[in-house]
Amino acid sequence: MKINYLLSIVIILTIALTGANGELTSTERMKILNEMNWWRFDPTPLSNPPMGAMSWNSTYANQLQEFVDKCANGYSPNALAGNVSEYVISYKGDWNVTVVLNYILSTKVNYNFTTKSCNPGTVCLHSYAVVSKMKSFACALNKCNDTYRFYCNFDPVGPYRGVNPYEPKPVPTKSPVPTTTPTPTPTKTTPPTPTPTKTTPPTPAPTQTTGPISINWRAQSTPVRNQGQCGSCYIFSAIAGAETRYVIKTGADPNTVDFSEQECLNCISNGCNGGWYTMVFDALKNEGFGPESATPYTQVQTTCVKTAQPRVPFAGYTTTGRSKEKLIESLKTGPVTIALWVDEGWQNYRSGIYSCAQQNNWVNHGVLLTGYDLATNSWLIKNSWGTSWGEGGYIRMTANNDNCNIYGSSALYVNY
Repeated sequence: MKINYLLSIVIILTIALTGANGELTSTERMKILNEMNWWRFDPTPLSNPPMGAMSWNSTYANQLQEFVDKCANGYSPNALAGNVSEYVISYKGDWNVTVVLNYILSTKVNYNFTTKSCNPGTVCLHSYAVVSKMKSFACALNKCNDTYRFYCNFDPVGPYRGVNPYEPKPVPTKSPVPTTTPTPTPTKTTPPTPTPTKTTPPTPAPTQTTGPISINWRAQSTPVRNQGQCGSCYIFSAIAGAETRYVIKTGADPNTVDFSEQECLNCISNGCNGGWYTMVFDALKNEGFGPESATPYTQVQTTCVKTAQPRVPFAGYTTTGRSKEKLIESLKTGPVTIALWVDEGWQNYRSGIYSCAQQNNWVNHGVLLTGYDLATNSWLIKNSWGTSWGEGGYIRMTANNDNCNIYGSSALYVNY
């Protein structure tokens, strides 16, 4: 038995909710995948280097569901064989995936990076999802008599006792010496200074260095694409940002820059089932972006090939803070890929400045933040549903509130 050295845990809860019966739905699986990758993308403390996204492991999911359906107690065969790490949550009450995920997230505060373990008498389910080397996972659900059993498997095995799930990013203990040369690091470590001659990359409004300004990169943006019926928004939003920042850097004609979304689709295990935009840059970090002309978009995942020429290399990506001010600061150098919540009104948007009807705490769509207008306090966002949607493929969204949850997760942009 090989699970002795793992933080394998069985949790028993009593939750009174509303919900479903039986195994996980496709929507619930996608919510679990996106939420856990969200935790990896924006952990506390920050990781060094940033963690890549996990994929949903269909093989483990099927095997785990087969085991759970037997209403057997204990660990699954893959966990007992040491193939995966595993936790089990058993509880009485009705099923609600949101509450379960919130509970798992709440255990984040129980982990102590100094002692490299859970605080005494607590559990750290959240730590499974943020093991830096974790590549894939799967979960399964069943109701046996009056008790639900929710299992999750993680591959490769981890976390281990006495080993932090990831390396925390060092936190400066004193104010660093100001520099005049900006660097492509994920976060700025120096606050804005009153020196008016600070050198920064070109911005649409170079006369103002602090506070909100109007920024619009639409003229430098490549044409609006259409992802079709494939759940590949995470790919299109990442590629759209990479294309436009390449145009800004090189001065190329935006109508001639077209990186292949299909190549990414072929080389990311999630395919058309949704994912996180970090997956795109992780998949292409060694080869760079390939041309659309060599691998045109078909909406269907096929064989992964990353040899088409010419290729455009890049130097990783930078994550941004989760606030209006941080997004505007990042926009000064180019568009930023973001995730948000899309409600029915958003889907049917035609024109004007939009606001989600109510506050949302989840994300379900990836888009490209292309600008900010100070006069109307609104964002300009590029979508991937073709030019017949919205205002020529774009939407203007209010910055007076965050009902669509733009600040709910860190945004990102590619570095060249």
